[in-house]
Amino acid sequence: MNFPRIAKAIGFDGPEFETQDGAIALSVDHMSAIEKKLTNHSAAKEQWKADKLKMDNDHQTAIATAVSEATKEANEKLAAANTALAEATTELSAAKEKIRVLEEEPADKATVLNPAGNPKADKTEYSFSEAKFKKK
Repeated sequence: MNFPRIAKAIGFDGPEFETQDGAIALSVDHMSAIEKKLTNHSAAKEQWKADKLKMDNDHQTAIATAVSEATKEANEKLAAANTALAEATTELSAAKEKIRVLEEEPADKATVLNPAGNPKADKTEYSFSEAKFKKK
């Protein structure tokens, strides 16, 4: 093993270790420092886990909010489109009904012109009348 690297990792300099026959001797102070380092490292690791969990939760919340807002906006656009479609359908139905009436039913007598002054035809304000055009 490479003791100088281990020593550096736990924050000790080489002279603080005594090596004999490939073994190291640590004092009580060394052990306390190592335990303190491990405790700090463990606390930092737990804090990192908590921060990561919070970031993950925040991210999931942000995604859910964005999806919810997009869905709401899409639903509003769909409702507006459905309203416009219903209005267009109503107008189309009314136009079709007008066309049907014009094609199938006879015209109103008040709107029929009296052709060539036929005396048998009904006289209305819209019908042709020679007297109507004479100077008064």
